[in-house]
Order: sequence, then C-alpha cells, then structure tokens
Amino acid sequence: MNITTEEQDGVWFKGVHGDCTRDVEKTIDPRSIDLIATSPPYKSKDGFSLYMMHGLALAARSALKKNGLIFLNIAQLTECPERPFKAMLCFLENGFKLRQTVIWEKSRIVDEILIGDDDKVRRNEDGDLVRAPAQRGHFQPLNSNYLVNYCHEYIFVLEKDTKQRRKFDRLAVGLEYSDKTNLTRGTRGKHGDLHCTGDVWWVPHATTGPTKSKNHEHQFPVEIPTRCIKLAGLKKKSTVWDPWLGGGSTAVAAKSLSMNFIGHDIDKEMIPLALERWKEV
Repeated sequence: MNITTEEQDGVWFKGVHGDCTRDVEKTIDPRSIDLIATSPPYKSKDGFSLYMMHGLALAARSALKKNGLIFLNIAQLTECPERPFKAMLCFLENGFKLRQTVIWEKSRIVDEILIGDDDKVRRNEDGDLVRAPAQRGHFQPLNSNYLVNYCHEYIFVLEKDTKQRRKFDRLAVGLEYSDKTNLTRGTRGKHGDLHCTGDVWWVPHATTGPTKSKNHEHQFPVEIPTRCIKLAGLKKKSTVWDPWLGGGSTAVAAKSLSMNFIGHDIDKEMIPLALERWKEV
C-alpha cells in the first residue's frame, strides 16, 4: 500500500494505492468523511461482487461522520439488470437508509430546430420553424429484440443516521424558471429565480469513441460528483472520499469546490493520473 499526498490552494489530495474495503482503517480516521461520491465497478470482470459492496458499506460506516452521505452511482447491466438494486441493498443491510434515488439521464431525444446549409433556420411553406427529433448525449446501444437502449444510470443517496440528517442545499443545483411569472405565484420567488431541479439529472455523457481520450475506461463526467457535493451543502474544506478513484472525476469536482479529497484504487497508475487532473483545477 502506497500513499500519495499533495496540498494546493488550501486543500489536500490523498491518493491511496490499495483496496478500499481492506485498507480504510489504515488510511482514514473514523468519522472523518463528510461525503462519499463514487461509481464502483459494476461488471464481474472488473471485480464487482456483493462481498465487495458489503465490505464498502462496513468501511463507510466507520469512515463517515454521523450526518455523512453516500452518492452511489451504478449502471444497468444486461446480464444482471437487478445488480444496481442488489448493490444498494448491501448498504441497507449494513445500517444505511435510502434517502432518495436520482436518475442520471445520459441521453435524451430533443425536438431540435433544423438549420439549413445557409446556417439559417429552416421553415416550412407556412413559415413555421421545421423541427425534428434528435438524440443528444451518449447511450449504451443494445443489439437485442427484448431490450431498449440504456439511456440512464442510478444514483442512490444513502445516509448513515436519520436522527442527524444533513439538509440538502436544493438550490445549489437549481434551475432558473423558464416561465418568469412563477416568481410572483405564492412563495415560489422567495429564493430568487431558482427552483429545485428534481430527481432526474440531464448530464450528457462524453463521447466514448476512439478519438476521445479518457484516463479510465469507465470515467464518469465531473458534473455528476459536482452536483452531489453541491446538493449535500458541504462547507469548504470538508472531506470527500471516492473508494474507486479511477480517472479522478470526483477528485476534480472536490478541488473545484474547495474540498479535501481521499481516493483509493488498486491500479497504481490511476493515482498519478488523478493527481495531475486535480492539480490542473
């Protein structure tokens, strides 16, 4: 087990080359973590097992503060569609409570205004704008007569202690009202031109083709852990832990929001790569 540490701009990075379920007591003080934001390996060939998830749940019970939260992102799997729920149940069986399930929408169909070759909007004979459905974002294509393409993933929000609950900062990830008349209806405008974005997050996944480079095969967008940290309402210099550091998306999100960060990974090559991304923020 090797530990890499760095301090910059008043916050620190701690990367641990080791197993997140076995090396926690050696690398993380009890009740020192404010938030866990992670996307575990969900395929068996990448190391997924229910034993591993139970191990993480036990490690999280020790590491998290009483009001700590877990944002557990896990994708669907064709050969085991119930796997996200089985993974989440491992935490419930170890004393955690499910607060909410967020749907990460990676791809959607939009009604798009068409642009002609002259870069002007196209109109029909009646002068109306010409629209056509278009798919935005990245989805997992399935060659199946029994399934449709996977266009979303789950983010399970789990809490350690419902008696000392951490309040959400719902407007930290809020949206502006598209209809400004809402600002004068009842109490809707008392918080300004923002409203709760809800439990479906539209965050397009980056293209995964050969022309795009990623530090890790299953690297998720920085926007996902960024929203998790903001929603949790953490104070600056709180501590965020990603048990599966991977490409360092959670580390980048933590640094951008002035949070301290700890990450584990069994692949020693991931630590310096994630650290470089962290330094660049």
